[in-house]
Amino acid sequence: MLSVLSRLVRPALHVAIGPPENGFRRFWLSLAITMFGTWAGAVALTVRLYDQTHSTTWSSLLYVAEFAPTVFIGIALGHLLDRLPPVRALAIFELTAGASWLALVWIERPSLVVTLAFVNGACAGAYKIIATSATSMLVSKEHLDAANAATLSIDNLMTLVGYAIGGILVGAYAPDVVLALNAGTFLISALLLATLPLIPAPRSHVDHEPWRRQITAGGRRMAADPRLRVVLVALPVATAAIGMGNALQIPLLRGAVGASAAAIGFVLATHAFGLVFGAWAGPFLPRRTSTFLVGMVVMGVGLLPMVFTSNVPLIAAGILVSGFGNGVVIIRFRTTMQVATAPQDRASTIAFIYSFAFGVGVLGAALAGPVASIVDLRPAIGITILLFVTAATAGAMVDFLDRGRYDPVATVSDEMLGGVGPARPTHGASASTG
Repeated sequence: MLSVLSRLVRPALHVAIGPPENGFRRFWLSLAITMFGTWAGAVALTVRLYDQTHSTTWSSLLYVAEFAPTVFIGIALGHLLDRLPPVRALAIFELTAGASWLALVWIERPSLVVTLAFVNGACAGAYKIIATSATSMLVSKEHLDAANAATLSIDNLMTLVGYAIGGILVGAYAPDVVLALNAGTFLISALLLATLPLIPAPRSHVDHEPWRRQITAGGRRMAADPRLRVVLVALPVATAAIGMGNALQIPLLRGAVGASAAAIGFVLATHAFGLVFGAWAGPFLPRRTSTFLVGMVVMGVGLLPMVFTSNVPLIAAGILVSGFGNGVVIIRFRTTMQVATAPQDRASTIAFIYSFAFGVGVLGAALAGPVASIVDLRPAIGITILLFVTAATAGAMVDFLDRGRYDPVATVSDEMLGGVGPARPTHGASASTG
């Protein structure tokens, strides 16, 4: 009985908090702490800036400053991230962000606040790219899906918790208290990262190339590898759909549906829960390209209630389903990027697709308003659904054309992942690096 229970509980623990190897659970804990502080701090900083300026322009600039650096880093500096020792770089970015958040306790001039928010955004963007790359270096190939599920789920859970507790603390005390608390979480995270095994910086083979070719190396690498070509074609289209859908959700719920603010918050929260469930389910689904593409279709199908009904519970159920598909897509995306790239190329390749997809997502959000003004809100959501289906169809076509040229479920050795543990014997074919 105990052995059966152990076989059931162990995989669940691996998905929830990650596998117990090479200090990964300390890495997971550092991520949980920093994500909680980040989102609690975001609430505090936004509230303080708006209360001070009463300007939506400054609020918009703050949002841009927090997220735009990810695009810049991916395009211009992504190739440099491959040359950094991953764990040490993560700790340095955490300390830099912590110092910036601490400075915000005393700095209130809007222009300086936005400048420091840009610094925070740059650190967060680099952290996300390197953390995705480093995950595959801390765990073996058997536990890679579980490790990705653990980091993705805790990221989203801490987003919910950080928003909720951050709002409570801002109301009970003051924004500056939460900003100081956030700075402390970055320090704790850096200390936890300092206890992890040191992973040396991979040797890059593009250092000798001209700068222009170095910054396009990630895109050329994705175009050359059949597994990554599917991601390169499908993910940006799906991200455009996500951007458009996110921009339209609240106007539709508030305008066409007439939902209250509490109901809107409930609906948005269901997406995060669905994403967590999708992340937890991801490791138990087939490691195939079709799983990645079907997840995109599920994301679109979940939006159908928004087109046909004003029933908030039904819309929330659909958003939950859409979030589930989103979680599956992200797990398959991360694992594909990790096993299809060599350690010395991984961060720059991930940086490229992050920046490319994020830029297209911003474009989708920007087009949402004009599209809705032409065809109305519900038809605009229908266009969003069609974009998800188009992304999956385009990816399936690329996958079909490449079928037979690679093994979509080929294994990859732990040495290929760049793990820090002892070399393990591998069986079967090793994945091509492209």
